[in-house]
Amino acid sequence: MTMAEYTSFQSDRAFFAREQFPYGLDRSGEFTRDQVQLIKAHGYAYRALDRGERQPENKEEREFVAFCHGQKTAESKHERVWNRFRAATSKPIINVSMDGARNKPQVDMAGETVDSDF
Repeated sequence: MTMAEYTSFQSDRAFFAREQFPYGLDRSGEFTRDQVQLIKAHGYAYRALDRGERQPENKEEREFVAFCHGQKTAESKHERVWNRFRAATSKPIINVSMDGARNKPQVDMAGETVDSDF
């Protein structure tokens, strides 16, 4: 490890992304163990830099911000793992329901029952 890796992307807490991955990053099937460790350790810093909520403190973080703004491709391990995280969290969420809503009568704005079997 280089000295830059010790000072870059510092965060005071672990990042879990429970909204996107309610069963955990490591159970999502989207990431390797090493990627999960990086996201947990540095996710808050990645997100803050990506959103512009934090100013980059060194060259590695400036390069990361350039990647986030589309000015360069993902090259470092931090850029590649954040790129993968963003891709995984931008997938559409498909909700499947088995509640039989198909057989329930629908009501229009005037309060009348609408036949939906056309």
